[in-house]
Amino acid sequence: MRTIAKRALLWTVLAVMATAAAVVMRNPVESPLPISVHDGTVSIMPLGDSISGSTGCWRSLLWNRLADAGYDDLDFVGKRQGPECDEGFDDDSRAYSGFEATGVAEEGLLFSWLKRDPADVMLVHIGSNDIRRGDTTDEILAGYSTLVDHMRQMNPHMVIVIAQIIPMTEYPMDKACLHCPSQVDELNARIPAWAEGHDTVESPILVVDQNAGFDVEADTYDGLHTDGSGARKMADKWYSALRQVLAPPSRAAT
Repeated sequence: MRTIAKRALLWTVLAVMATAAAVVMRNPVESPLPISVHDGTVSIMPLGDSISGSTGCWRSLLWNRLADAGYDDLDFVGKRQGPECDEGFDDDSRAYSGFEATGVAEEGLLFSWLKRDPADVMLVHIGSNDIRRGDTTDEILAGYSTLVDHMRQMNPHMVIVIAQIIPMTEYPMDKACLHCPSQVDELNARIPAWAEGHDTVESPILVVDQNAGFDVEADTYDGLHTDGSGARKMADKWYSALRQVLAPPSRAAT
């Protein structure tokens, strides 16, 4: 866990979010809503599988971009994943190779994770492994619902930023998954309505379209995991989303 510095408050600026192309807003609040923070620091937990974990260099790019923009009070929380990315950054997350939304939900893993490392914001990109292993879209969305319930039990004011997931080929990692591309599209098409149904004023859900503009051939190295260009695209969209929920930075950009 590494904290860059401290700031007084985290706000959700929901009224202006309809203009953010990367974010789908639901039930916008008419005025900024204060969100609980821990010791003046905004704690962010990236949650997902290897796309966000061991190969998730978008986290490095995002961390450094936020720091360069003047956000001196952020803490990525979770468990350090290991130095696989070039730039120094806060490498904490709860994103592990092979993890599924349904599995994390069924095992109740968020309870222990968030007890150890309380979070104010969740960055969620998960579901690729569920699709690869044959879970239905209904089962994945049910897993999302359980995860949201667990997050809110641990923090009733959790800000949940969830991705429409990046595409896959029919042979991710050279393993046949002929249904994968179409089911990714099906899941992504249903996420906005799912989010609208679970969004609350106290704990807003923001949908970030990580799929749009992502070229599975050019932006992954194996039909599943991001290469350099893919990581940059993901980092850019997470950054745009976080700019909507964080108070203005405490210093000028570098």
